[in-house]
Amino acid sequence: MAMYIIADVILLTFFMIEIFARDSKEAKKVTKTEFEKGSTDIAALAIVVSSLTIIIAPLLDYFNLPPFSLGLPAVIIGPILAAIGVIVRTAGMLTLGRFYTRTLQKTENHALVTNGIYEYLRHPGYAGTIFIFLGASLTTGNALSFALVTLLILFAYLYRIHTEEKMLVEIFGEQYVAYKRHSKRIIPFVY
Repeated sequence: MAMYIIADVILLTFFMIEIFARDSKEAKKVTKTEFEKGSTDIAALAIVVSSLTIIIAPLLDYFNLPPFSLGLPAVIIGPILAAIGVIVRTAGMLTLGRFYTRTLQKTENHALVTNGIYEYLRHPGYAGTIFIFLGASLTTGNALSFALVTLLILFAYLYRIHTEEKMLVEIFGEQYVAYKRHSKRIIPFVY
């Protein structure tokens, strides 16, 4: 039972960060732009469905739907992965500062941020979200929850990254292309 509570606390932490970190006018905007290509809606839907999947994991186990348990190692690894996600996402948000926005948009005096965590990762906010949700779903110990959340979150955020990178190449051109050569998308030194 404790694992479900921990998974719910992980989700609560994610949503609290989302609420309190969006303190600027730009960060709160939900205005659709030509850069979006539906990626904000897809990511939002993935977060909602993934959250519900994690929340109902105890019911899946209670009714033995399905009776697949990931075991103790997953339940231990889950909170660690989620904690890494919170740190990475928060570091990305703080480093971006006023350029941190909800939708894909070009802001006034837009600048390419390549310092701090952005020296290693191009998308720490998305990486953090992926780690948080994979960690929360692992924490439930329910294989169906983990599989569904993994598929949803990875699909949504890999599409979002693809869409955002096209926007950033359009805005910054060769400067962004050069930055891509020495940084990784979501996992340092790997991808």
